[in-house]
Amino acid sequence: IQRVNPTDLSSKLIWMSPRKAILEHDDTSNLELQPGDIVTIFSQRDISLPQDDRSRYVVVEGEVKRPGVYKLEVNETLQSVLQRAGGLTPNAYVYGSQLMRESARIEQQNSLDQLVNTMEVQVRQSALSIAASAGGGDAQGLAQLQEGIVSQLRAVKASGRVALPVKPSPTCPTW
Repeated sequence: IQRVNPTDLSSKLIWMSPRKAILEHDDTSNLELQPGDIVTIFSQRDISLPQDDRSRYVVVEGEVKRPGVYKLEVNETLQSVLQRAGGLTPNAYVYGSQLMRESARIEQQNSLDQLVNTMEVQVRQSALSIAASAGGGDAQGLAQLQEGIVSQLRAVKASGRVALPVKPSPTCPTW
């Protein structure tokens, strides 16, 4: 709470916990507001926290016994999350598993965008040199075809899929 003193217009910050006031009905956090008070409730994105203090979640879906959203614990592994999800069902096909990671998606998308930008420059340079030497309709048709390919590539979005090191074996992992 930011409280402004009406006499000298100075302001002071008063700490309170909305969680304690609303959910836990804690009287020490349930402060009486005064006219002119400014109440700001920050989200996790507003305040930069150390990596270990951030809440991270994972979605587990498909052939597991308890699909859902799970909060990741520090240094938790794929195997332990799958165990918390009740393990795999008898119908699970481990070799078809997909692990999607947002950081991998961003990196893949950046690489894809860079590739398309480079290709676009090469297509334009190629079209100019062909037009200068041939000077005809074939060059224009080729340039349009190449630009269409670049447009299609621009529409491709990265998935963030990460390859899992699952090796074929007579006994499937049960996690």
